[in-house]
Amino acid sequence: MKKKWIALLLAAVMGTLSLPGCAGQGKEEGDVIEVWSFTNELEQMLDLYKATHPDVKVKFTLVPTDVYASKLKNAIQSGNAPDVFAIEEAFVRSFVEEPGVMADLEDLKPDLEEMEILDYTLDVGTDFDGNLRAVSWQAAPGAMFYRRSLAKEYLGTDDPQKVQEYFQDMGKFMETAEIIKEKSQGNCYTVCSPDDLSYIFMSKRETGWVQDEQVVVDDKILEFADFYKTMNDKGYAAQQAPWSEGWFAGMSGQLKDVKGNPKEIFCYFFPAWGLFNTLMPNAASADGVQDTSGDWGVIQGPSSYYWGGTWLGVNEDSDNKEAAKEMVRYFTTDGEFLKQWIEETNDYVASQKVMDSVTSGVSNDFLGGQNPYEVFLADAKSINGKLITSYDQEMNKIFGNEKENYREGKLTIDEMKENIIKKAKRMFPDLK
Repeated sequence: MKKKWIALLLAAVMGTLSLPGCAGQGKEEGDVIEVWSFTNELEQMLDLYKATHPDVKVKFTLVPTDVYASKLKNAIQSGNAPDVFAIEEAFVRSFVEEPGVMADLEDLKPDLEEMEILDYTLDVGTDFDGNLRAVSWQAAPGAMFYRRSLAKEYLGTDDPQKVQEYFQDMGKFMETAEIIKEKSQGNCYTVCSPDDLSYIFMSKRETGWVQDEQVVVDDKILEFADFYKTMNDKGYAAQQAPWSEGWFAGMSGQLKDVKGNPKEIFCYFFPAWGLFNTLMPNAASADGVQDTSGDWGVIQGPSSYYWGGTWLGVNEDSDNKEAAKEMVRYFTTDGEFLKQWIEETNDYVASQKVMDSVTSGVSNDFLGGQNPYEVFLADAKSINGKLITSYDQEMNKIFGNEKENYREGKLTIDEMKENIIKKAKRMFPDLK
């Protein structure tokens, strides 16, 4: 099956930054390792890398996220690809599965095993022939974050163990959503958007979007469509799109309906990066008048899931392949680097050996003294990394449109499924 590249047909603006420092083993004086990323995390990581690799020279290029995949694809096809490049979860498989693009990283496996790298992150980076092509320094297990004051008011407790009982599966989740609606008289929504739970349903699938060259609409996809419709129809969700102004407003308790009436949001779903980079920074209003910091608790919620992540690959045609591999090895398996990275960023790294050594006994004031890593750890070990396909980005767009048509009553559930398959085959003619 000919693999499909993810094409993002938008105008590109590239920024570059050359960093002194960092060369790998076997590099000649004056050689440069070229590194591309869509996130400035790698730039920060390179600052740490050069301290232990003072003879290495690096050219770092930050490419805007919306054009990154197409820019990288074009660079590979023209023979001008960087030595090391970051790949987002949304399109990592499109590169891993493309023959001749990414160097074999099998020689890193002894270090990866020693550091107890989470299996799902390795599965994502492994091609159809079982060869490791991409590895990640981070993992992104998710959790459910709830407002303690709202839990006390509507559920009678904010104790994490007791709150978990109210949300232990999707059936209980729906029952609890009705309780919250009734007791709040409609002034508290369980979620800001039902899409907040999409990663849970996606993670619970038995089959990805494509298997054996055939489009598959897993039963969990249909369940999510029903869940999405019910949450909206019954008023359990505020219908604020993720990353919208209203979605953020709910985090600080500032959400208002179209009439200007204040509304509360009971919970949000985030992985580790979302807790530290999204929920916590947005818990306080811009004027500082409202601040929900300290009013949050964390539980596993209805199911384990993961959301996002960044993988690293090495260009198969790189003239600096061994040096590039050494850089990837350092970022993913060097214990001292990973510990320092956690301390500086609160990131959840893929090495369970490192996570266990530095997160025991952590107390987070934002979460009322809870240790969020304990919850993330429980999720991390049960994540299935074999569901991602190279078609996911486009398939998710197709599903998103058809899901909305189903919610609006324009389609039956069977018609929605049929449309997804038809549109997928039209977009990808090689699929059955």
